[in-house]
Amino acid sequence: MKVFDKKFKNNFKYFLFSLSWNAGRDNKGRICSYRKGSKLYKKNYLFFSKKVFNIKSSINFVVKFIFDFVRNPWNALIYNNIIGFFYIIAPIGLYVNAKLNNFGSIFKSGEVNYIFNIPLNYKIYNINFVYSRSSGCSSLVVSKKSNYFEIKLPSRTIKKFCFESVGFIGIPSFGPKVFHKYFKAGFNKMFGYKSKVRGVAKNPVDHPHGGGEGKKSPPIAAKSP
Repeated sequence: MKVFDKKFKNNFKYFLFSLSWNAGRDNKGRICSYRKGSKLYKKNYLFFSKKVFNIKSSINFVVKFIFDFVRNPWNALIYNNIIGFFYIIAPIGLYVNAKLNNFGSIFKSGEVNYIFNIPLNYKIYNINFVYSRSSGCSSLVVSKKSNYFEIKLPSRTIKKFCFESVGFIGIPSFGPKVFHKYFKAGFNKMFGYKSKVRGVAKNPVDHPHGGGEGKKSPPIAAKSP
């Protein structure tokens, strides 16, 4: 069953925005930290539209899942019968052709709703497009006061939110990056993690621990009483 018209295309380049990576370099472009990788695949990142918050009586269908190297979880392409296509962070348990009703009375994974409608101890994520967005991280609605709500973040800190706050139901999914094994240093360098060189293995001009015939680290200084 097709839930979209014939204008559907596999590539949505208008959702991508350029991302500059200047880690490990100073203001003149010179390398000052050699432990930062190049991040070859992090040149673009997806843009999440907030128009979904303004539409309450609409039906959403999950079209497909894609992976963005800037974020850990999967991203789901959603088709809306009013605004068209947009992206959300896919939670655990979401599948293709799933039907999502935002701001409804039935709370399913991937649906967005106001926090004052969500029952207590429900797991939510992507609160106001800011909090709980990593894989496996979710927040809990702890209590509801007269003027605000208390939500327990993944860091176990309790933060207050106003009535206009919104959140997605569920837990962010785990992307392929979590289960991928890196067998050599070249894979890690692409994702920003470069292999580290010990100070004792360097020359004296490059590091205080460098030089000498031995390969042992300097002794730890005794603590003063």
